[in-house]
Amino acid sequence: MSSTTEPNTHTPPAPKNRWWLWSLATIGVFFLLTIVLTPFGIRWGIENWLRNHGATNAEVKDVDFNPFTGRLTVKTLEAGGSESEKLASREASLVIDWFPFWKKRILLPDVKLDNAVVNIHRLKDGTWIVGRLKFPPSSKAPPPTENEAQAWGFGLGNIDLKNVALDINGFGVKKRVTVVSARIEALESWRPNQPSRFDLRLAIDEGTVHLNGEMTPFAESPSVQGEVAIQRLPLAWLGPLLQEQKVEEFAGNLETKTQIEATLAPGEEGLSLNLTGPITLLGLRGNSPDLKLRQLDLAWEGKTEVAMPTTGPQVKTEGSLSLKNLDLLLTSQGIQVKKKKFSWQAGIS
Repeated sequence: MSSTTEPNTHTPPAPKNRWWLWSLATIGVFFLLTIVLTPFGIRWGIENWLRNHGATNAEVKDVDFNPFTGRLTVKTLEAGGSESEKLASREASLVIDWFPFWKKRILLPDVKLDNAVVNIHRLKDGTWIVGRLKFPPSSKAPPPTENEAQAWGFGLGNIDLKNVALDINGFGVKKRVTVVSARIEALESWRPNQPSRFDLRLAIDEGTVHLNGEMTPFAESPSVQGEVAIQRLPLAWLGPLLQEQKVEEFAGNLETKTQIEATLAPGEEGLSLNLTGPITLLGLRGNSPDLKLRQLDLAWEGKTEVAMPTTGPQVKTEGSLSLKNLDLLLTSQGIQVKKKKFSWQAGIS
């Protein structure tokens, strides 16, 4: 019996097919390395930028970046050594939308910042220091040309801030302002007349501030309208600002729930501001060389219109003013004024 050997019909792949396989493999490896190494590059870039701006010991613990969704998350950022030079955040994230790039637009649909501490310090020469980042006063640059102004658009989708502490030191005032929560929606420069809603809640000492409404910051005449509600806001922190007027021991509390409308018109019209609602000052007191205000409760209910054209400010007000528990000493005349209650109702323009 004889056996026959089958001929080998397998043929090696053509060189062209091998080239395609190597090309796909190379592209795949390059794409994989890009995805893996991009977070490290972003982390290095953030730390390098912070160090170049004065934060020599800047450190970012972790960075997550998803190129498909455009979400960038920075975890545990620290910059600055002492408590007076501190910039820290447990987590900050933003989303980058790639598609508007084709229309020369930069859109960040989602920006979040939680549990952060930021020190803000203003020097006498006008330099601002945020953490250890220095921002010197900018010189006046020439206005952009029409092509430059329309080159790129900028937009923000949603901005969410929670528990952000701002330690402010400037103009003689040292105060911590806590952003309990802040949310701003849809700010897009290519839709200048589209109103953006905002809701901001602040805590200053024992006082609270709540602002909510709508604004159009990119419009030809930027405007804002909404409501500001303030409860038991201490005023003693304003003392350093009044020392130049020789006012000392200034104190009191502010309360209000006021409707606000403000517009910044181009040209000679300037700023216009309308305020409607009650404003109350409780326990107001302070000293100056000519008088000592020991106690005053002041309440205003009405409407005030302020216009600031280039020709000079104009004020028109109408409403009622009530003074209670007035205890005033005119030191130069030696006259003491005490009044339990005083009311006045009129208009001034």
